[in-house]
Amino acid sequence: MVGDSHDYGQQRVWGTIGWGFAAMVSGFAVDWWSPGPAKSYTPALIVMTIFIILDVIACTKLKLPNIDPPTNIVKDLRELLSSTSTTAFLVFVTIAGVLDGVLIYFLLWYVEDLALEAQTANVKVVEGFVVAAETLGTEILFFAIAGKILDKIGYQTCMSLCIKAFV
Repeated sequence: MVGDSHDYGQQRVWGTIGWGFAAMVSGFAVDWWSPGPAKSYTPALIVMTIFIILDVIACTKLKLPNIDPPTNIVKDLRELLSSTSTTAFLVFVTIAGVLDGVLIYFLLWYVEDLALEAQTANVKVVEGFVVAAETLGTEILFFAIAGKILDKIGYQTCMSLCIKAFV
C-alpha cells in the first residue's frame, strides 16, 4: 500500500502534522475549559474522539488488496521470527519506541514541575506546544527526507544511529 521508502516518509509527514496540530488544539482546549489548577481532560477526549471518527471514515475509503489468509498462522509467525534480521528489527523498534515514550513523557512531567514552580495556569497550552515543536519542528523535516537517508546509509545503519541518538 505504501510503495517505496520515499513514499512512506512523505505519508508519515501527514501523521506528524496531525499529531502536532492535535496536541496544540487539545492543550488549548483543556486550559480554556478549566482555567484553574484542577484540569478537566474532557476537551482532549472530545478532540480525540473527533479524530478517531475521521480516521475510521478515512480507513473505510481505502482500497486494500485482497490477501489470502494464512493456513497456519503460528507456523508462519515462527518462520518470520526465526529470521535474525526480522527479530533484530523488532527489538530495535521496540527499544526506540520505549525510549521515545520515556523522553516525551519525562519532558511533559518536567514542564508540569516548572509550571507549578512558576505558578503558570496555562500549562497544557505549553505542553501542547512542546509536543507540536517536536513533531512540526523536527519530525516533518526527517520524514520528508527519510527515503533519501535510507537509500544513502541503509536500514541497519539508520536503526543503529537512532539507538545511539537516544543514548
